[in-house]
Amino acid sequence: MPVFRSSSGDGTLAFVSYKATYSQFNQSDEWKELNINLTPRIFLRALTKASNPRRAYFVVREPYARIESCFKDKYRKQPQRIAVDGFYWQACHRLIYPYIGITESDSDQKIAEAFLNFSFEDFVKLLPKLHSFDGHFQPQHWSNRLTLGNKRLLALPGCEIIRIEDRERFAEIPGIRVDSYANSTKHLNAKTVWTPEMNEIVRKIYRHDFTLGQYPNEPKS
Repeated sequence: MPVFRSSSGDGTLAFVSYKATYSQFNQSDEWKELNINLTPRIFLRALTKASNPRRAYFVVREPYARIESCFKDKYRKQPQRIAVDGFYWQACHRLIYPYIGITESDSDQKIAEAFLNFSFEDFVKLLPKLHSFDGHFQPQHWSNRLTLGNKRLLALPGCEIIRIEDRERFAEIPGIRVDSYANSTKHLNAKTVWTPEMNEIVRKIYRHDFTLGQYPNEPKS
């Protein structure tokens, strides 16, 4: 999960997740992306570059909303952009190819049509198989864990948990705009109906994320 360092030189870190304000941090001149994981080397470099007391922001989003946004962005919005210069299919798309009858050799048009026919329910039901392999699906509570190889070690203590839904608190982060969300999917008309089975899948995989952000771990209607 992406790790950012403040450009101010004070060693401040920010831990974010894809579909939880990543684009805003990535587009801000006041933040620099260090890595997709907090490795011991990255952490030590951040410490040595600090000139003032350090802070660490941990930005989180309500799990149901994050999953809905991921589906709309990657499997509704992105397939409609195949004619845009620089377009490419991401890992979060390629992971799903085998489940929708797609291969790497298929045309972009065929792949796009397959994703547009890919339902939200099918996506959620695949999460138990896929959530470990791509940052768009990974639990947010992994974000501030020191990573060594494929192992996630202890979480970095002392992080300030900030929910993006708390706009006043979110506005305290330097260089991040709260008046609009980058890469928003709110305008997309995509059905995201929740069934009891889907609820249970998300509540199980992301149970620590509900606790982290103090979100109600209740079924989504």
